[in-house]
Amino acid sequence: AQGDFDGATGLYSQALAICQASLGDSHPYVAVTLNNMANVKQAQGDFDGATRLYSQALAIQQATLGDSHPSVADTLYNIALLKRAQRH
Repeated sequence: AQGDFDGATGLYSQALAICQASLGDSHPYVAVTLNNMANVKQAQGDFDGATRLYSQALAIQQATLGDSHPSVADTLYNIALLKRAQRH
């Protein structure tokens, strides 16, 4: 929110490494971190990077939480916003 995208990316990368090391690659918290990293990529205009991260988050969420979980809906919403941003 402060516009420090490089700082946010560094912190989210550290958080992702910690989550993966302690919880494994397929934990819902990993998906939350991937989603947050995708938000930063999107804000930077890196739509390809954001798409990749949102897709990873969605795959983890669907596998661990099921298709009807609110977190899945949040990620799908983020993907929809990203697609909308790509058209403008």
